[in-house]
Amino acid sequence: PDSSRCHRKAHKEIMYYMDPKPLAKMLHELKINPEAELVNMSSPKWKHQEMYIRAKAFKSEMQYDFIQWPHPNRFNDPWRQGYLFCKPEGTIVGACSFVREGKEDQPYWTLDWVWVAPKERRKGHLRNRWKIFKQKFGDFHLSHPVSDAMRSFVIHQGDGFLLAPST
Repeated sequence: PDSSRCHRKAHKEIMYYMDPKPLAKMLHELKINPEAELVNMSSPKWKHQEMYIRAKAFKSEMQYDFIQWPHPNRFNDPWRQGYLFCKPEGTIVGACSFVREGKEDQPYWTLDWVWVAPKERRKGHLRNRWKIFKQKFGDFHLSHPVSDAMRSFVIHQGDGFLLAPST
C-alpha cells in the first residue's frame, strides 16, 4: 500500500506538468494582466512555483545537476525573469528564463533555459513569443550547451548569430 501510494503521488506530480490542465488562477491572470506570463520578483508565489516545477522538468530531461530557477521561498533575484507559456484557457504548457549578466557597463540578457511539455512541442509556443523576447531583451545570448532542437529553432528564426558563445 505504501509503495502504491508513493507511486500514485509521483505519477500525479509528473502528470501535472507533462499533461497540464487549465488553472483557474492563470486564466484569471490572463484576463486581467497583459503581462500575465511574466514572472519576476513582484510576481505571486504561485507563479514562481509553476516556474520551479518546469525548471525541475528541464533539469531532469537535460540531466543537469541543479534546478535553474530558485525555489519559490528563496526567489530574490532582480536580474532573473521567467515566462510561463500559457494557452488561452489558462493551461501552462511550458516556461523559459532569462538572466541578466555581464559587467555593469555592458550588461546583456541570456536565455537560460526553455522547457515545453512534450505533447505541446512544435506547436509554436516559443515561436509565438520570440519577437516579444527579442523586443524586450534585445539580441540576447543563449546559455550553453544548446540542444539540437534549440539550435535548429534559432537558425530557423534567422537568429543563428545568437548561437555564438558569450565572451
